[in-house]
Amino acid sequence: AAVSVFAVIFLNLMGYQNEIKKVAYIILSFTLLQSFTEFNYSIFRAFEKMFYEMIIKLLRISALVSFILYFGSQGYDIFKIAFVFPIVELVMLSLSFLFIYKKFIDVKPEFDNSIICGIGQGNTIFLVNYRVDQME
Repeated sequence: AAVSVFAVIFLNLMGYQNEIKKVAYIILSFTLLQSFTEFNYSIFRAFEKMFYEMIIKLLRISALVSFILYFGSQGYDIFKIAFVFPIVELVMLSLSFLFIYKKFIDVKPEFDNSIICGIGQGNTIFLVNYRVDQME
């Protein structure tokens, strides 16, 4: 997040044209989405199922190349082509979440009384403890 803030400040201070700023902001959103996808890869690695990571990476690069070549050949400007990056990454992030929740973890919301008792006498807080179990 700090790098994103720095990038926005830098782009505005340097006086770039608005079109260049817009493309940079779009690519910045792609980078932020990609960091979440990369985080999900750690789950694949933890379970030693790196082929899910490979599937997503192959789909990402194939989709990016295909869409960029298509939109470039149709005469779209760089601003519209830049939108391909975050859109494709959002699809890949969704796919990685789908793999995680279907293949690796089972999320079950539960109410845990021990958490409430451990917080203290004066506070009344409702907490939900999410128990994540490995699916086999």
